[in-house]
Amino acid sequence: MKKRNTKKKYNSIRKIKSDNTHKSNVKIKPFLKKILDEKILEEKIKRMQHELSIIKRDKKDRELMVILEEINLLKYQSSVEIIINTLSEYIFSTKAKLDIFDKRVNSKIPHKTIDGKTLELQFIGSGAYGNVFKIIHNNNSSVLKVIKKTYKNLSVDIDRLEPHEKNEIQREIYILRTLSNIPNFLKFNSFIISKTRIFILMESFIGIPINRFLDRFSIITPKIQSLGIDNKDSAMIYLFKQISLSLYHMHQEFIVHNDLNKGNILVNINTLDYRILDFGLSICFGTKNKKLLVSKTSVKSKSVSDKKLPTISKAMTKTQSSNLPICNNINDKIKYPFSKGYSDGFRQMAPWRNKGCDNDGCLFKDLIRGDYWGLITLFEPFIDVGDIDTPYGEKKTSAAFGNDFPDIYKKITNEDIPDYIREDIQDDNQYLLFKKEVSTKYLWSL
Repeated sequence: MKKRNTKKKYNSIRKIKSDNTHKSNVKIKPFLKKILDEKILEEKIKRMQHELSIIKRDKKDRELMVILEEINLLKYQSSVEIIINTLSEYIFSTKAKLDIFDKRVNSKIPHKTIDGKTLELQFIGSGAYGNVFKIIHNNNSSVLKVIKKTYKNLSVDIDRLEPHEKNEIQREIYILRTLSNIPNFLKFNSFIISKTRIFILMESFIGIPINRFLDRFSIITPKIQSLGIDNKDSAMIYLFKQISLSLYHMHQEFIVHNDLNKGNILVNINTLDYRILDFGLSICFGTKNKKLLVSKTSVKSKSVSDKKLPTISKAMTKTQSSNLPICNNINDKIKYPFSKGYSDGFRQMAPWRNKGCDNDGCLFKDLIRGDYWGLITLFEPFIDVGDIDTPYGEKKTSAAFGNDFPDIYKKITNEDIPDYIREDIQDDNQYLLFKKEVSTKYLWSL
């Protein structure tokens, strides 16, 4: 009896298990699985459609941004062209009163533009040879540097300038024009010569001096974040590497800046874009025989109105070049022209420069190293490079600094120095191919 009951009980349990198994099989029947799969597929489709709409919207936003940038660029170029033509028309008009450019105040140029507006003139600052203004048209602007030479408070005609004075102006214009082709250098727009003044028009860039930027930088904008920068240290390293690259490209044009101080690099706080400027002390070296011919206005495109620029006065047709080479021969030794060199307030001047590189004068390679020295002094207060005055102070020579710079670069960036920058600062043979006499002249007129 017991065995039969046990068997009956076992059969009962097996039946229950069988029933449960049957119920489980019901849940995964093909038609139910198909419904479930369709639901999953439907959700996937919805999710993909949503993602696609986001991609399309982002793409449209990007395309729209590109279009807007192109429109803004065209507006800017149009405004700059109007500024150049209007300024030229006024300068050579019979009603011109050029003393407005001698005053350190805001004013307006009393000459209507082609679209019937008046150019605003905002005073920015002054230098040894004249004033600097911002000229504004339709919310776009250009920087205007006015060079005027005087003798006993009287204006000196450009034609009567000493050859070396003409040479300085010609060199600055040549360097501005050349470096305009390299990113992150202040762009040259045009220049105009009147009887007593030279007007140089340049890009207007929104930024603050690099030392103020490095001292106060705190906000990481989306644009800065897109550069892979998430803190102040990474921003400083980024700028150091980028400016090093800019110096390299400048040296490839056989130009040295010679005064890379805190006021000569401007940085945009929202984008980390920057500009290197002020080439008053810069020097160029000749690489081949050439003549550089430019018009007095340097305007190559037509004005918006298709008007021709006014004829330059007869007095100006006599304006000639200094007939001196504006660029030094590559093996010339450059003497330091100032009484103060490496000292408080002049630390950007490499210590070997004010010694004349052992009294004989500095070669192109010594001046190249001087530019990198200036870069180090800009970042040294904000990035630990060690005691710069002991290993890189007054006793440091050009060659020793060139040898040490790769280690300084790595200490700042935590990366090996790129080979091309190493060659720029170390390889003394890099420019030997150009050790020949050159005849580089820069003529005022065509």
